Amino acid sequence: MNMKKVLQSKTIKLLLWVSIPLLFMYILLNFMIILPLRQTYQENHVKNMSLNINNLDIELNQLEVLFSFYGQSFKEDVDRYQDLEAFPYELINQLSDNLFYLSNSHRFVSNAEIVDFSQNPFIISQGGTYPISNQTKKNMEKKFHPYKDIKYEWINLGNELYFVERILQTKENDKAILLKVRVDKQLLFDELNRMNAQSGMVAVSFTPGRIESKQSSNISWLNKYKKSEEVRYNKRFFSLTVNKMNRLKQEWIIYSIAPTDKIIAPAIRIKDLLLIITMTSVIVIIILNVLYTKKVYQPFTDAINKVIGDENRDKKDEVNYFITKWQELLEDRKQLDILSQEYDVANKRNIIRRILDGYYTFLSNEELLRLLNENQWNGFSENMDMFYIQINDTSISDDKHSVDEMSFFAFENIVSDLCSEYFYQWVSLPRGDMSLLVVAEGERKRDTNLEFIQRVMQELNRVIGNYVSVSFNDKPVQLSNLSFEYKELVNAINYQKMKKENQYFTYKDVYQPTKYNVYSISDEREILLGIKNGDSAMLKSAVNKFYQSVYISSQTLNDLLFVTSKLYESIELLAKENGLSHREYLSKKIILSRISKIISIQEIVDFINDEFLVPFSIVWNLKVKTSNLAKMNEICDFIKKEYMNEQLSLEFVAEKFHLSPTLLSKEFKKQKNTNFVDYVSQIKLSEAKRLLVESDLKISVIAENLGYNDSYFNRLFKKHEGVTPGQYRKNNKRF
Repeated sequence: MNMKKVLQSKTIKLLLWVSIPLLFMYILLNFMIILPLRQTYQENHVKNMSLNINNLDIELNQLEVLFSFYGQSFKEDVDRYQDLEAFPYELINQLSDNLFYLSNSHRFVSNAEIVDFSQNPFIISQGGTYPISNQTKKNMEKKFHPYKDIKYEWINLGNELYFVERILQTKENDKAILLKVRVDKQLLFDELNRMNAQSGMVAVSFTPGRIESKQSSNISWLNKYKKSEEVRYNKRFFSLTVNKMNRLKQEWIIYSIAPTDKIIAPAIRIKDLLLIITMTSVIVIIILNVLYTKKVYQPFTDAINKVIGDENRDKKDEVNYFITKWQELLEDRKQLDILSQEYDVANKRNIIRRILDGYYTFLSNEELLRLLNENQWNGFSENMDMFYIQINDTSISDDKHSVDEMSFFAFENIVSDLCSEYFYQWVSLPRGDMSLLVVAEGERKRDTNLEFIQRVMQELNRVIGNYVSVSFNDKPVQLSNLSFEYKELVNAINYQKMKKENQYFTYKDVYQPTKYNVYSISDEREILLGIKNGDSAMLKSAVNKFYQSVYISSQTLNDLLFVTSKLYESIELLAKENGLSHREYLSKKIILSRISKIISIQEIVDFINDEFLVPFSIVWNLKVKTSNLAKMNEICDFIKKEYMNEQLSLEFVAEKFHLSPTLLSKEFKKQKNTNFVDYVSQIKLSEAKRLLVESDLKISVIAENLGYNDSYFNRLFKKHEGVTPGQYRKNNKRF
């Protein structure tokens, strides 16, 4: 009996010695690590999204200004011809061209059109103009409300988002004209998702009560949240940010959701393990307490071993095991601190990038410094040093080797290490292939910038093996002038000498006016002739002669870029005139970007010839042997068969025959002496004349069959034939 009491006493002590420390560790872990981690993540998430949404808001504000500028221009054009029954062709062509520029003015813009809601409704697009039916007009009136007393408005139509400007409204005359610009909604969501954390989700409420997301349809539960906070949904914790954006008296609400459990998963696993061990120990000890009178005591350590289930650990030393687990938890905390530091660096980079891109031109130096300090800059000077560092494609050794992602990784790390050695506050931004911009605070650890530049060149030569060019400002720059000075640094690189050596300079050191007279028209003709003949030897000789003559006159990279750009424009014009798509040869941007990193004239000649002109010559000789006239005749035959098709338009036909609308429009004017819309009208009028003479159909029926209303058909017929349809039938029926 005494033995039983002793065993029970030992069991209770064991319960206290095991459960209480584990419970204490559980509470400590929850309140000292997990909760602070969740709060820090929520704060960083809110700060990051607020900054990104603010930047997007600025970009959309600029977009609205652009739309209103074009809309005002369109209104002025329309007002000049308001008293005429129909717009003249020169106005339609001008509006079409401006709509083309507007449609390609920004990455978010998908399409732009002008809609005339008159008795004879029609649409002007970048491809021309075409009439619309009364039913289509009614449908568009329901969507865009042309007579609404609001000049500017964003309209959300399911999968489509439009900016609408009502240019003209005369309700008493049943006439209205509006500009509608379709914004790429998918691209807008992609931009928002890019801003959000990994594994997160973004949703937007463009109209009150309706929330949209490209990642999930079950998001209606977000309606009840009006501010940023941590929420729990489906037994999971999420960081939720709610940002409001005012768009033309409309309120967009942007929700960003990021799971916090993934960030604190290691700590939660340890916490749950401690809780399981604690509860299991209590249960096991209670069971042992009951069974001790019947069985011999077995070490409690064996029970813990089974609960923990880690076969690789030392089962004889549970204390060291828990110490190891605690150290792993601290290591996870260090990793989270590293992630937080990387987040701070990303914030600094984002702010500097926005300043360089001109998003904060309205802020003073003091306000810009305050903005930097709010985003982990912690600086105290309004003046900055700037260095634009470029690794050229020209190798120091005779062995040519290409730079790759690993080279850029080494490039970034070398520059970062040296910046930490020379500057207190700095940030580096990748600015294209093998180029870095360093923005550092004017307060330096060392006195001279030249020493920093020479160290950068020395280390990059040693590790990467290519020549390096550095442009820098000769005196500290104010924050408000960063954007302008950055452009000068980039331009300065283009004025460097064509010499195989490291170079460093300021813009004032190297700037020279472009020598426009170095461009040889006769050498250009030889190059074009070599392309058309498909003679690679002739082409190589002409290219070499062209560039060597420029190099002899001027050894600056800028003049070589100038003549390359002009030569490209001549070749591009030749391609457009003969129906070659720009996708079939290198773009000017790629070519100029590549040349700007080559400081060897022979390497430039080889690149232009081998990578651009020879492939272009091959494509030319494969695709431009047949006449464009044959293609145009095929298109005209198609139009004659499909002229009753309601979908028939310049864009429809261009897509059908794999041409650009611009090229097709030009070919019509060139080979048919008319534009696309007039050509279709001529075909329809020819059919109308045949029906007027050969049938007894009513004129209204003929007009409707051809897609016209009576009034418009009568005006169009009289304009082309000089008489009304009725008079034409009367004159020709006599015979």
